[in-house]
Amino acid sequence: MAIGTPAYMSPEQSAGDPDVDGRADVYALGCVLYEMLAGQIPFPAPTLQAMMARHTMEQPPSPTVMRATTPPEIERIVIRAMAKNPVDRFSHGGDLAPPARAPGLMIAVAFVMLAVLTAWWFTRGSNRAPAGEFTPTLAVLPFHNAGSDPNDDYFAVGLESELVDALSGIEGLAVTGRRSTRAFRGSSEDPAAIGRQLGVSAILAAEVRKSGDDFVITARLVNADDGFQLWSNRYERAVADVFDVQVHIVQSIVDELNPESNGSSDGRSFAAPTTDAMAHDKYLWGEFNLDRRTSEGAADAVDNFTMSIGFDSAFAVAHAGLAEAQLALLSYSNGSSDSDLLETAARAASTALRLDPDLARARVALGLVNVYRLDWTAAEAEYVRALELAPEDPLVRQRYAELQAALGHAARAADRDPRSTGPLRTLLRIHRANGNIAEAIRAGQRILTLNANDPATWLDLSLLFLAEGRAGDPANALERYAELSGMDVAPFRAFI
Repeated sequence: MAIGTPAYMSPEQSAGDPDVDGRADVYALGCVLYEMLAGQIPFPAPTLQAMMARHTMEQPPSPTVMRATTPPEIERIVIRAMAKNPVDRFSHGGDLAPPARAPGLMIAVAFVMLAVLTAWWFTRGSNRAPAGEFTPTLAVLPFHNAGSDPNDDYFAVGLESELVDALSGIEGLAVTGRRSTRAFRGSSEDPAAIGRQLGVSAILAAEVRKSGDDFVITARLVNADDGFQLWSNRYERAVADVFDVQVHIVQSIVDELNPESNGSSDGRSFAAPTTDAMAHDKYLWGEFNLDRRTSEGAADAVDNFTMSIGFDSAFAVAHAGLAEAQLALLSYSNGSSDSDLLETAARAASTALRLDPDLARARVALGLVNVYRLDWTAAEAEYVRALELAPEDPLVRQRYAELQAALGHAARAADRDPRSTGPLRTLLRIHRANGNIAEAIRAGQRILTLNANDPATWLDLSLLFLAEGRAGDPANALERYAELSGMDVAPFRAFI
């Protein structure tokens, strides 16, 4: 099974060669360096299949033709790294070094390529619609565990995640992605001020206190424009009644923000996804651990979702969560060809869809499985269906944008998740691949408003400023990159 990104995939990966080795990584590094020099990917094509075919059969235009100032030595490095036959390439990334008379260039070249690949690996503006087409926008702040036991954090995080998923499926309501709101966990800032930062019309804030088999939720909906409270309620219930509380909160929000909606997506009503309290508890733990965004958290989440399914095998959302956790593990392994893990994720997503064909997050998970399988048609079908089910979900739009390089989807994902750099990175590289340098620069500058100390973005901007012909800016951005990364960039100063 071949796994890779089509724009940088070696011919042997495209062919599904089982004996792919590190020279495929050398090919990918060569493609990245080519793009940095030429301002476009080596083999642009209208379809992903055509792109893979060009990688296999064609030679790219010479970097010198694309950019006359490219040093011949660098051109030779790129051409050899991108050789069709693996035996004609460098054996290892470190072998890309030029002769000893330029020893510093090896480190700089290797780090530039690795920095770009790392930035891409870890890959929202006004949310208001045009006049006459206003769509209410909502951000759900991280739920605060108001109890005395920090071990109950999982309960608050899990409930928050479930509510975001439910609200994201409401037709006519746009919900900010959790990656943007995560930055405000534990914040004492006024909710209305946070809402203005996120560019939304309303904020949902809640405190959760769990005690044994009972819990208390105090929730309030705030108008981000004037800070007035639109709605609030306090619920004291048994844990077994948590779904009734969620349904009431969702319906109350819909009634306030979009009274013409029926509180459902495509006419579907909200119902308890499981009647087993233990299954739900383990599911909440899984959501909590997946939200840690670490390999250890993903591994724990796999165990949690598996236990949840053990209590209720018909719990569709738990199967979807299991697929997401397994795909997260795969990503933390740097995209290794662990076919067992990938096939397990595929089975979990398929089971979720057999139990609930309209579960958008399961469609997204199965779409990502198909991306890993290089089955672009199947992946697109899943993402399109997910968009039909959850048209305002920022993650759905980002995944689809990554697959299709569909600029409108990437831009909308960035608009829906204004505090997350992931959609902006996608937007930057799509603009760059399409030659829209000014727009790529704007995307990079938006990233820096979120994380001014991101060295990879400073490096991207240095190259983009250079492509745009700015005087002084490329060198300034490169120096900032050097300051943050600690790398010696002296060999590259000659380029700018």
